[in-house]
Amino acid sequence: MTSKPNVTKALNVFSIKVGMVGLGFIATLLLTRWYSTEVMGRFFWILSVATLLSAMFRFGQENELIKQVARSDSTEKVNILTSKLLMLTFILSMASVLIAYLLAQSLSHRYVSAVIVGAITALISVIGYTLQAKGYANTQQVILNLPRLLVTVFALGGYVVFGTHHALESLIAPAFVTGLCIALCCYMFKGFRFKASSGLLLTHKKQTINYLFIGVSVVLMAEVATILLGAIGTPEQVAIFAVATRLAYLVIFILLAFNSVITPQFAQLYKQHKLRELIVCYQQARVYSFFIAIIMASVFYLLSKPLLALFGEAYIHGQTVLAVLLVTQVIKVYVGSAGQLLMMSGYAVIQRRCINMGVFVLIISCCVLIPFYGALGAAMATLLASTVNNLLALYFVNKYLSIPFSLAKSQ
Repeated sequence: MTSKPNVTKALNVFSIKVGMVGLGFIATLLLTRWYSTEVMGRFFWILSVATLLSAMFRFGQENELIKQVARSDSTEKVNILTSKLLMLTFILSMASVLIAYLLAQSLSHRYVSAVIVGAITALISVIGYTLQAKGYANTQQVILNLPRLLVTVFALGGYVVFGTHHALESLIAPAFVTGLCIALCCYMFKGFRFKASSGLLLTHKKQTINYLFIGVSVVLMAEVATILLGAIGTPEQVAIFAVATRLAYLVIFILLAFNSVITPQFAQLYKQHKLRELIVCYQQARVYSFFIAIIMASVFYLLSKPLLALFGEAYIHGQTVLAVLLVTQVIKVYVGSAGQLLMMSGYAVIQRRCINMGVFVLIISCCVLIPFYGALGAAMATLLASTVNNLLALYFVNKYLSIPFSLAKSQ
């Protein structure tokens, strides 16, 4: 297995992600211009909670789905595996939506919206994982990013037709339902179908618990700062932090592009005892990702003020927040896909411990720093927790799989 196909595929996925993230940037820019920071803060908070709920609804099955689908040469088996997880996700999602509906009188509208959006996001992501595992990573990127773009499209359409901006929260659910319909069409267009079968879980009980904790913890690492900032701080602080996070995310998506291509290969190489090829695959992805990330982070830091000013004068105060988050993303890219490698190589328990430590540090740091520093406190907590999590993961892949700490080739 040579590295050139991996690089080519990753660059293709990267180009799609550039396009989708570029559209996302424009969409966020338009929304921040149309709506106040308070409204945007509530909007970003709903999306963060929905992302967390989505991980819970998948019940820790996504990594096993990727592994089994990637190994399968039978379309019928792929249909069965995907249908199982979709049914499980649907049952858990609908149960949560029903509970939210029954408690609607005591819950605020944004909590109910978050549950509904989380349910739809979970179903879309399951379809995306199957497409990723079968080599349709570009399609996966489109269907995952499309729902959030549709929110802006609906907002623009409402303004053009009715001459007024509709309440942003009321547009989220319709946009995500439309995104789900498009995802289902893409899934069937690729030749896959839905097939009933017995059972819902793809893993045994112990694996399920491990993967569930890992899946939820990974999302907590990404979203809990926003969620806690919304609970402890103000919607305006959430808006500033969320915009800075999305700008900093542009640095990390090169790593995600490589991940979407090489993650299914980790399990195959490890199963075939091709450790040398696995290390080469991992290190080359790290090197390419890191140097691109360094360049991007430097450019974003130098242009932070004009970039943030595009979203509105209120967002200029997020310059320091953006700088801290850029450092966070560079550290992530330097470490590479260590967490994914641990899971795909049979060390899911160790990966869970690494993430749990990061989540623990993040929650404690947020509770301590946010009351004093607001959005900057959330950014500092994110940096500290991400460093702990990623360096622990790198330590263990070095210990068990001989992955070098540096970017140098393995000897």
